Amino acid sequence: MRFDLFRRTDLHVLIVPSALPRPEALASEGPLLAAGKACVEFEQMSHGLAQAIAIRGYGVVDPIDEALIRDSLLDPTV
Repeated sequence: MRFDLFRRTDLHVLIVPSALPRPEALASEGPLLAAGKACVEFEQMSHGLAQAIAIRGYGVVDPIDEALIRDSLLDPTV
């Protein structure tokens, strides 16, 4: 599945499914900069990240998923 990646001002990366409309809650994360695209399957993600995406429509990539997302980049600007 394809995901859009965004970087917050605190440098954390947010992951959002590309095929879905942007979730309204994403606006609460403050200013975001586009950080690329990744292709990764939910089964590869940690349970916490997959659950956050399923519930909120996006997730904050934590250290446990950083390498997976980095290795899945389609546009390596992260």
